[in-house]
This record gives sequence, C-alpha cells and structure tokens, in this order.
Amino acid sequence: MHEADIKNYDVSYGKELILNTSKYFGPKGSISQNSNGMNCTNCHLDGGSRDFGNNFKAVSLSLLLLKSTNSNRIYSL
Repeated sequence: MHEADIKNYDVSYGKELILNTSKYFGPKGSISQNSNGMNCTNCHLDGGSRDFGNNFKAVSLSLLLLKSTNSNRIYSL
C-alpha cells in the first residue's frame, strides 16, 4: 500500500468510528463492549466538523502543539 492510500484508509476508518461508535464500542460492539451505546455524533454534530457543534478542531490544534514540542515522537488521532 502506498503512503497516501494508508492515510486515506486511516481517515476513512476514523470517520467510521466517529459516525458509528456504538457498532464498535457499544453494548454489542465488535471491538469492545464498554460504552453506553451512544455514537460520538450524538454530541459532536456533523461528525465533529460543525462550528459551535462540539467540534474536534481543538484536538487537531493540540496535536500540532504536541508534535512541535516533541519532534521525535509519532502521534495519531
């Protein structure tokens, strides 16, 4: 797999987790059964991309800050 394909897959998988959290982590989740069955989108509107909708913009800014202070470490969302 090319690096661009891996990044596209990671982004798609992340979006799938945000949109369908309970499928993977809900009471009958395929990865773990340790949540209340709500999806992240119950609180993070439009998959966390809507302004004033409890978005994830601050997370990405925090990640950039961590990367700049620890350049020899790899981080991921």
